[in-house]
Amino acid sequence: MRAAILGTGVLLAWTAMAPGARVSAATDQDLLAAVRKGDAAAVKTLLDGGLPVDTKFRYDRTALSFAADRGHAEIVTLLLDRGANVNAADTFYKATPLVWAAQKEHVGVLKILLARGATGAGDVLGTGVQKKNAEMVEVALGAKLTADDLAYAVEQADKNGLAEIAARLRKAGAVPPPKADFKVEPEVLARYAGTYKESAGEGQTVTLTVVDGVLMGSLMGGPPRKLGAFDARTFRAVDVPGIVRVSLKTDGERVTGLTIQDSDGERSFPRVEAPRP
Repeated sequence: MRAAILGTGVLLAWTAMAPGARVSAATDQDLLAAVRKGDAAAVKTLLDGGLPVDTKFRYDRTALSFAADRGHAEIVTLLLDRGANVNAADTFYKATPLVWAAQKEHVGVLKILLARGATGAGDVLGTGVQKKNAEMVEVALGAKLTADDLAYAVEQADKNGLAEIAARLRKAGAVPPPKADFKVEPEVLARYAGTYKESAGEGQTVTLTVVDGVLMGSLMGGPPRKLGAFDARTFRAVDVPGIVRVSLKTDGERVTGLTIQDSDGERSFPRVEAPRP
């Protein structure tokens, strides 16, 4: 019978018969069930039996991911103490435990993850503003944030009439970004249209088009997004969470590539295809 059916007490007795023995791979689902249930004792027993703390489930989600999603702070702490990867992302949503916890507004879990080295405080800040959760905003402000993280958050707080949150963000140094309403000449926009491919990493592509006099960008496989201009070569993806800057690189009138900069850093995309006449 499966360990989950026998119960924790029987499982403890079984593992005691074979100290240090690796729990069978068939018990991977028992770990998942224990995490979802919030049974910290069962999780500890399975780990003591040799089950890897970063056992991968569907789409490479880990036990920590599920514990964060369910708000089980005790299990989150246990898994981290056993060496769980605090920044492990699944292969479907590309979401880390911090992202799952933020979506469910598990403030206690967010505090633990950030204190243990989780990256993505900007996501927590943005989600906190979106959900009008002042406590989440405060937790994020205690972590490492960029100027863009703060700028986007206060912009959204102002837009949604969250006066108290906006005031707190300004107190923390947030300055709204400049408006992306610079008028770029049509012939310049036409030169930017084309395909750009990342020179490192996963080799993703960006496609720029011009629709009704507006530069549109399909950023890394996503749907076309309107790009508002800060100046003739620097644009911002409109209505995309966070501040995503798209900067065109030129050599005279020849467009050689672009960079995309967001809270995760900067990525380079050399031009590989110009639009057909």
